[in-house]
Amino acid sequence: MNDAPTLSTTISNDSVYEGAAYSYDASANFSDVDTTDTLTYSATLSSGSALPSWLSINSTTGVLSGTPENEDIGAIDVTVTATDSSSAAVSDTYTLTVNNTNDAPTVSTTIT
Repeated sequence: MNDAPTLSTTISNDSVYEGAAYSYDASANFSDVDTTDTLTYSATLSSGSALPSWLSINSTTGVLSGTPENEDIGAIDVTVTATDSSSAAVSDTYTLTVNNTNDAPTVSTTIT
């Protein structure tokens, strides 16, 4: 008999600054008592839409990673799902906030 994977601990809300590399190992939050099962990982936005282009998940390791840019500032709700070898699954959703950094001023015209 197959037991479904479980959520060991909820994924904590997290943040990253735009322009900085983000990495989070979501596999640490999931477990399966069936020692012969291999978990695979997937992630979407909580709406079911695809992740933004800057963020991806490694389906084998469960590591979410990417580098957001200035246009990515704001909060997104990410749903991570762990699926076992028998297609039983468990999910958790957390909020990932991309914070703005204080960009250096630029010169738009030359002063003469």
